[in-house]
This record gives sequence, structure tokens and C-alpha cells, in this order.
Amino acid sequence: MILKNIINNCNWKDIQLELIKYYPELKNSLPDFKKVFIELNNLPIVENEFILFIQKVEIEGEDFYIRISGIGEINELGNSYNISAINWKKWLAMKIHPISLKNFTNAEIIAHSLYEMTFSGFSRNEIESNLKKIEN
Repeated sequence: MILKNIINNCNWKDIQLELIKYYPELKNSLPDFKKVFIELNNLPIVENEFILFIQKVEIEGEDFYIRISGIGEINELGNSYNISAINWKKWLAMKIHPISLKNFTNAEIIAHSLYEMTFSGFSRNEIESNLKKIEN
């Protein structure tokens, strides 16, 4: 199962509820997330080597955070990669790790992916501009 298939078979209302549940501080950004969701529905996919892995990481007590990464080739640092700046067309072609499919609903997978994909902005231009600022 690839991300594009999940996106094409999920409705915005379910995704919106998950975004509010996991990221309540971003409630005012829901219209921006919706625009990205609509755009993703219309983008073609571009193949890539990463497998999308989403996991709930427990912290002391009842706290947790959601970790989103791409599983790829093993190198000296391991095989888990930050994928937030990857082109959205490549995101869409990512296979979903079986553990992530087991532990999260489709709406949760999309909500967490949207959060990660838009970490640096809600458009490709905004993301590229913010990445250039970081590099300089």
C-alpha cells in the first residue's frame, strides 16, 4: 500500500479530526492542511526508495510523540531518514510500513504525513524558500 492510495480513499473530515486530536495547536492551520490534501489528490507519484514509517514513541509517564521517518538503505548512521523536505510526489509513492498500517488508521497516517510534509511550509515554494534560509 502506498500513501497515494490511502489519500485517494480517505475523506477530509476524518483527517481533520485526527489533526485536531494529535496537533491541537495547529487548529487554525486546518484550511492550509486541506489545501495540501486536495493538491496531493491531484499530484502524480514519483517512485523512490523510502518506506514510510510512523511510530508512537512513549516518553516518561503518559506522554508520547509521533515519529515519522523514511526507511531506506543502511549507512553509517542507520537506515532511518528525515523525509520532511522530500518532494510531495515522492511522498505519494512511499510504501507504508506494515507496522504503521497495523498501528494507525488511514486517517491518522495521512494526518501525521501532512504534519511532516508541511513542517517547513504549506507549498513547495515556501518549503524550498525556508530550506534555503536554513542552509545559509
